[in-house]
Amino acid sequence: MTEDAVPIDASATAASTSARLANLHEATRTMMLAESREAVARTAATAATDVLGFPLNTVRLYDPETDRLMPTAVSDGVEELAGERTPYERGETIQWEAFDGGDPLVFDDITDIDDDVPRSGSGSMLIAPLGEHGVLTLGSTTEGGIDPADVELARVLAANVEAAMDRARRRTALAERTESLRRKNERLDEFAAIVSHDLRNP
Repeated sequence: MTEDAVPIDASATAASTSARLANLHEATRTMMLAESREAVARTAATAATDVLGFPLNTVRLYDPETDRLMPTAVSDGVEELAGERTPYERGETIQWEAFDGGDPLVFDDITDIDDDVPRSGSGSMLIAPLGEHGVLTLGSTTEGGIDPADVELARVLAANVEAAMDRARRRTALAERTESLRRKNERLDEFAAIVSHDLRNP
């Protein structure tokens, strides 16, 4: 080892990863209690900043009616750097490749990305698909700023976000069915009351 070399403390790295996983677990518990996909997206964006260390992040949900990836949760860092985000039309951006392909994409240098979105400055990017729900985009202002540990933690976060959104969707569907049944029961009660009145007063 040369005089300038810095030894890598494997135990410190492992402890850091363990702490991030523990914090990610807490964020997942919060997401699982969310009432909507949008609420899950907001928690995911916060976790991407606070747990994974990516202040530049965006959660886009897929809208099947318009066939667009809609910006649903955008970190303050992204809005400060790039302003208000707009929907992505199909095939317009590299995010669609991750969404359709189902695998994370990592770019060590965002200037190498060939799509229709203008990007200023330099940095790196990780795009993690969220199943049929959309994508999570993580950005760094440093070229090569995404390491294998970041990719694995992003995979874990994305999988948990997908599961939480599935749960929120089922919960919403159940609430809608319950409300529909409640309205039907009210109409039946009203009808029964009218019939009962007519029978008592022919």
